[in-house]
Amino acid sequence: MAGGAKPPPAEPFFMKIIINRKITKPFVSVVCCLHGNEKFGLRIFNALKKQINRYPGLQLIVANEEAIKINKRFVDQDLNRSFPGRPQGNHETKLAYKILKKVFQSDYVLDIHTTVSAAGFLTPIFAKQNKNTQRIINLLPEEKIVMVRQPLANLSLIGNVKNGVSLEFGKKEAKGKPAVKTVMELIENLYAGQTNRPRQRQIFCVNGVIPKETKLPTKAKNFQLVKKYKFYPVLLKDASYIGNQGLKANKKIQKLI
Repeated sequence: MAGGAKPPPAEPFFMKIIINRKITKPFVSVVCCLHGNEKFGLRIFNALKKQINRYPGLQLIVANEEAIKINKRFVDQDLNRSFPGRPQGNHETKLAYKILKKVFQSDYVLDIHTTVSAAGFLTPIFAKQNKNTQRIINLLPEEKIVMVRQPLANLSLIGNVKNGVSLEFGKKEAKGKPAVKTVMELIENLYAGQTNRPRQRQIFCVNGVIPKETKLPTKAKNFQLVKKYKFYPVLLKDASYIGNQGLKANKKIQKLI
């Protein structure tokens, strides 16, 4: 490829990587399709691939090509519950190990997802609060932000990197152009060094999942307090969350970011 964007040697375990090697380590890593049935990540990968020569150190990863081929969330187990992974193991634990090695030194890691939960256009999710994760959030307009606490975050990608944020787009919303535009503008602004004036955010602190047997009120909604149980549902009733009804936040914090 012209302009310094060179494909690395072919990776085992069905993972596709493209990186602009004008700088020695990844500046921004964009991880797409940890879940094989979330095809929006491919739109992001292809859109950024066309412009990768503009962004030194931009690394694009299609994480689970085998799951994409069979149009399933995973092959052996949920890849986003398989980190930090290991070099020997099943399909997803091997992938998790390889992905983490590729993105670990990145200044920013963006993890692209979609949800069928009625959570709105975009829900940013982070596990570690620092200047880099806060900068990503600062560049997004969303007021509702999710922080996943340990130990729940331990097996996820963002729980195993310093500077990772998951971007969870609504599945219907991800079909339109604004979702792709949002990611493209975020990349552009990160490279430009832009920061916005801090705005008030609602940070929902997730400390567990909602058990399947919990009898929620019929009117229960994302980010609205369920008084009976004293928690806020997050990504409520996403069918891909096997064995539970979504995440639960035990606390809501108001903060300028």
